[in-house]
Amino acid sequence: MNYQLKVVRDRSYEEIQLSVKQLAEAYDDAPEKISCLLHCMQGKSDSFYAEIVDQYGVEIFFLKKKEGIFQRVLSKVLGNPALILVSNGEQVIDLLPKITEQGLGGAYFYSSVSTSSVMGEIKKFEFEPEDIVRSDPTHLIYLIDEDASHDSDKITEILAYGPECQRSLIAALNL
Repeated sequence: MNYQLKVVRDRSYEEIQLSVKQLAEAYDDAPEKISCLLHCMQGKSDSFYAEIVDQYGVEIFFLKKKEGIFQRVLSKVLGNPALILVSNGEQVIDLLPKITEQGLGGAYFYSSVSTSSVMGEIKKFEFEPEDIVRSDPTHLIYLIDEDASHDSDKITEILAYGPECQRSLIAALNL
């Protein structure tokens, strides 16, 4: 595993909102260019993705091949997990709550220099996106799981970052 710190903590909805806002601001203000992928881990409908593409102009990368009749039918019922390549903090603030609603999702921040290799590996469908991003020592992984906390008023926040992660991202999360 290529990370400096991994933290799991239960937070209130307001604390999560503040973390997302501060992380988005740090993303926009980063001294070195970084990229961000949002990971919608539970399935969402094709119309959900079409709507956010139209509204935000983001790129969507589905994580399961839709080959064969069974896979296409199953994706209509269960939805599709996907990665969403965003280009600014406003998109992070708007989209992250939508993709994590009642489930698990997150944001992967990594060096823009790594973007083509990261996306190339993801398109092969051979590895988990988190593992690909983690190979970049500048990464920060921020996951939200609305179903994991034992306290119904809390949301579980999972954080991991690489040894060369930009300090502004780490500071945004009060680590």
